[in-house]
Amino acid sequence: EATAEHILITNSHFESDKFLPFQFSASDLLSVNNLSSTHTQNPIEFCGLNSASKIVVQNSSFESASLKINNAYLFDIDHTTFTQCSNGALIISNDVDRAFVSLCNFTDCSSKSNGGAISSSATINFTVSASSFSNCQAADKGSCLYVITGKYSLIVDCEFVHSGGNNPSSIFLNDQNANSTTVFITDCFTSIGETTNVKHIYS
Repeated sequence: EATAEHILITNSHFESDKFLPFQFSASDLLSVNNLSSTHTQNPIEFCGLNSASKIVVQNSSFESASLKINNAYLFDIDHTTFTQCSNGALIISNDVDRAFVSLCNFTDCSSKSNGGAISSSATINFTVSASSFSNCQAADKGSCLYVITGKYSLIVDCEFVHSGGNNPSSIFLNDQNANSTTVFITDCFTSIGETTNVKHIYS
């Protein structure tokens, strides 16, 4: 566990957190580049310490290791892979205002609740682009994406692949804000194997 104003994690490997989870908290910028994480029992946690904190993850990989994001004005992740994450791959919670996911790959990820690949319990402005979701599963809603949206959500140029099983590729967006605007860019979804199941729910 580490706490500082600025945290830079680069060219690192995290594995086997038997005693304590990996947790890093920054008040300004938490920057991660070229991190390899494998077989962690608990989610790796990156946390902001105030409403202006920024968390950036690039060029990293998570194999059987979940990533959890807490409390940030901005969360940005790109060029990152998630493979065989059995407790959800990317979990966004608690006071994240804006989240951007781009050029990421999620393969064989699953969750015992919502969001096999990405799950967000925060009311956020959310964008996912140019990313792929292959054979992801969830016991409840959103085998690929489960997002409680803020003012907008944008999903563009993504690929959803499902080769079988009980839980086809699905997106679950819960627009709790009356002013929410969900934008799907047409003709940018590709589903291989069977039709992607898109559920857009207003509460």
